[in-house]
Amino acid sequence: MNAHVTVTENALQPGTGRMICAVAHVGGDMRATVLFDGEYYVVGKHLLADLQRGLTPAELEIDPEIIDEDML
Repeated sequence: MNAHVTVTENALQPGTGRMICAVAHVGGDMRATVLFDGEYYVVGKHLLADLQRGLTPAELEIDPEIIDEDML
């Protein structure tokens, strides 16, 4: 299995502290780790697009993940 991980600091919403922390591509699947209001979420491309459009994790009914920040 080939995996490619990119660590980034692209803001979801500039000036809010909401950002994409890492993007992993495994096979044909993309997973993004997103920091949103102090909590991390691991999402696929469709949920990432929803967050980028301004929806919140609560609106999307997704739960935060426990992430070891040293691994990012």
